[in-house]
Amino acid sequence: MNIISLETDVTINKGGDNGYTISEKIKVNRSGFVQILTTSSRVEETRKEELFIRFSIVYELFKYFNSFSYEAFSNADYKNGIWMLCLTFSDGSKRVLSGEVKDNQKLNVASDALRKLLQKPYLIAFDNKNRTEKFKTFTISLTEGDEEIEKVIFIESERKLKLYKKEGKKEVFIEYKLDLWEIEKLRSCIWDELFFDYVPPNEEALFDISFSFSFLLHSDINVKLPYSYSCFYGPYYAFIYKLKEITKETNRFIIFSSLALYFNKNHYVYLDVTFPNSDKKYRYVSKDLLIKEDENVYISKNNELVNVNVKEVESGLISESKYPFINLEAIDSTFYRDYCFPIKFDKDKALDNFFAAFVNYKECSNNGYILVNALSKIINCAQNCFVPTDTSDMSDYHSSSYLLIEDNSNHILPCIFDENDNIFSNCPSFSMMPFIDYLHLILDSPGINAGMITRKNESLILTKELIKYSLTWKPISVITAGSYKVEKLKVDVIVLVNKEKGSGFRAARGQMYYYISDQESAECAMKLFDDISFAGFYSLYYSPQNKDDAIYKLSNTWKALNKERCLDMYFGIFE
Repeated sequence: MNIISLETDVTINKGGDNGYTISEKIKVNRSGFVQILTTSSRVEETRKEELFIRFSIVYELFKYFNSFSYEAFSNADYKNGIWMLCLTFSDGSKRVLSGEVKDNQKLNVASDALRKLLQKPYLIAFDNKNRTEKFKTFTISLTEGDEEIEKVIFIESERKLKLYKKEGKKEVFIEYKLDLWEIEKLRSCIWDELFFDYVPPNEEALFDISFSFSFLLHSDINVKLPYSYSCFYGPYYAFIYKLKEITKETNRFIIFSSLALYFNKNHYVYLDVTFPNSDKKYRYVSKDLLIKEDENVYISKNNELVNVNVKEVESGLISESKYPFINLEAIDSTFYRDYCFPIKFDKDKALDNFFAAFVNYKECSNNGYILVNALSKIINCAQNCFVPTDTSDMSDYHSSSYLLIEDNSNHILPCIFDENDNIFSNCPSFSMMPFIDYLHLILDSPGINAGMITRKNESLILTKELIKYSLTWKPISVITAGSYKVEKLKVDVIVLVNKEKGSGFRAARGQMYYYISDQESAECAMKLFDDISFAGFYSLYYSPQNKDDAIYKLSNTWKALNKERCLDMYFGIFE
């Protein structure tokens, strides 16, 4: 039996006997539609959110909770609150679980799974340990003495960031329209334990910065801080840093320019952690500005996530690391804040990457991850495709008459992404549909054995197995190493070592090259990955000089630190 819907109903008590209650109801159906209702007895308002999540997320969510079980304690007093989980199956049956809202390991994991998969870190879930708060408005003001010189305003109903700056007698106004995922990225910074309990430093500075937040569940926050370098490691400044990333404002506004000088691509957080049942400390690295002492984070060990405890936290440049940066491993997950915001892929580049992946797949010993990862990038573009059909009416996909290609008794349904690229001269018409619907059509139709992406004179077959894996796959950076030669691969950038030419891009004979002057430097290696990724390229090739080559050793570290970017790395094995 398959799950067709998931519902939760949670009520928690806040403030003791004279406090108030908060209620949260979540409903997810198999089409990916999500509805979240939040009410508070202290606020005469019901917050309603409706959104769609990808099929792969629905699959992971239902898969997890299908195996979830919980037995409530008979003596539970439910003083903190009560939760209910209802799963509805395809045969009409239901499975209902309930219990007390509490800090419990099984409930913690289930709650964080719900928050992470729905990309909603502020959910109460089953343990009331939501990691962020849902702000409705905020204002950030920069003052010099009594004069306000800069301001950033956000009003949720408008979904706009409004920036104001005073330059002498001139006033500058800028507006940014935010996507929902950008708003969620900002909310991921507002983590209760840090944000609400943060103690401002007591010192003097040239500027003062004021924060004013209006929240749905908590009381409003108004705080004034000195704007100085010594307190940049606070959660408020992490929040500003996210604003800087979204607006890309680094020079015109003091609020962002000072941060741009302090937080650069080579600024990292260094952690001493201990493993369960051990007091021995190990050093790891992260880019999460909100990690604090005594927090539990996750590292990857033997392909499994291990929960470790943070004992000490420092921050600085690569050159300021106490231990050789090249030997440090990265924190794999904070689990509470590393929510999977959608990665934006360029439609044409994603398609080029997929055709190149088929070539590289054959050269890399049929490494299936290369194909699955490349197809998932196209899926995440949320683009449309054109399917040859004998009718223009595609209101019912399954009743339409398609142009199928027969190949060795296989019935293949082709598609194209450019309507002008019509290679099917015998096709009377094309009908447009979302590419993800095209893939589901192949899976759901017994008479169709495979799909085919065609582009000009190229065609690639999509097997049902490849489609199944790709629909539930989140795009990542894929790292492969082998004895293959660069001339047999199709990559965006070839990395070469040349101490005389310095570092940077060079183009020659239709191929892009990146020259690096020092392959043993950790700073050069991390800068290389950043430069290629930020330039919009999706793949690189490099032949390591030896086993201690910094580019080769730090590839996994960069991958773990930059989950929001995808860069496929092909390494030719050294002798």
